Amino acid sequence: MTSEKNILIVSKSADPGGLEFHVLDLIKGFSDANKVYLMVPDGTLVDSYKNAGAEVILFYPKSSLDIDFIKKTYEFCKKYRIHIVHANELINSQAVFSAFLAGVYKRVYHVHTPFLYWKYSNIFIKLVKTIPNWIINFITANFFSTDVICLTPQIKTHRIVNELIWPSKLKVIPNAVPVEKLAHKPLYEDLNVIKQKYGIPLNKVIIGTISRLSREKGHMSLLKSFDKLNKEKPNVYFLLLAGGGDLEEEYEKYAEEHFSKSYCITGKFEENEKIQLLYSIDYAVFPSLAEGFGYVLTEFMSAQIPTLASDLPVLKYVGGTGIWYFRRGDYLDLYSNLNNILIMSDALINEKTSKAFKEVQKYSIEAFIQNYSVIYGN
Repeated sequence: MTSEKNILIVSKSADPGGLEFHVLDLIKGFSDANKVYLMVPDGTLVDSYKNAGAEVILFYPKSSLDIDFIKKTYEFCKKYRIHIVHANELINSQAVFSAFLAGVYKRVYHVHTPFLYWKYSNIFIKLVKTIPNWIINFITANFFSTDVICLTPQIKTHRIVNELIWPSKLKVIPNAVPVEKLAHKPLYEDLNVIKQKYGIPLNKVIIGTISRLSREKGHMSLLKSFDKLNKEKPNVYFLLLAGGGDLEEEYEKYAEEHFSKSYCITGKFEENEKIQLLYSIDYAVFPSLAEGFGYVLTEFMSAQIPTLASDLPVLKYVGGTGIWYFRRGDYLDLYSNLNNILIMSDALINEKTSKAFKEVQKYSIEAFIQNYSVIYGN
């Protein structure tokens, strides 16, 4: 970029996930030549954000209409002469509105997983939440934003057809993936340390995933299919769910009732443990019911871990021919496909994972930063 700009990024979380690493990559890419501020709740990645060069403000909206947040964000934009506001997720559409009122030139809006994909416990709650969300999203994207980000072409099409966002506003920029970092397997000793900490056995085949334990991530189909697999072949497999979240207690109860000695749910883990947990998995399953990109999927691909994912269009776009797919939410289809993979020859597995590694190369950090340089104005 030719001149220093003041950039305000607004995010809803600082606990590890695709959104949070997306924000970290933005900070790394732009903090050297610009002043980057980050408004975010407290979380495990806050120190990483600071070390990457951001000035972190622990401030966030308490509700979908937080007048105090709107007012103070407006004042912040004015006081620090913000040139660019990049607001992540629907709740932070309020920051886009503040930036609009403050006359900020670039107002970037990004809902990573489209809100129409979000899962709710019943249809009444879905209707009550979806209608106002649709209105807020429509107004924010079309009238208050200068640019609306989509992680894939499939998401762009969804936003045009289902959210009625003007095509001229939409820009497709995939996430960045640290392929080279993830391609290096940790030392055997380090893997043993993490396995001992979480009680992951050394003599079983580990089937697992890494993600928040939330409804959208579809863990129940994995739990049910593993239950069936474990009953047919007891004491052979072990299920690893790495991550914490709102449904941790529910999943813990299910696993304890159905296969009490053959699973581990880690809960929230330290970020420096992630790569060890990743490589502790022999066969990865990515059962999401809704995704904007599938960041963890690309991590499995980078590590060349054989992976079975739900057949969401976005995951098929990202995974290409490098992974296997099952019908979204269908635990029997997951079981059938997983069973087939488990008996495949090493040659077929290696052929597939090599394709995955090749597919994921296109998501480089350099391309990511270049794309955002164009959006931000170079």
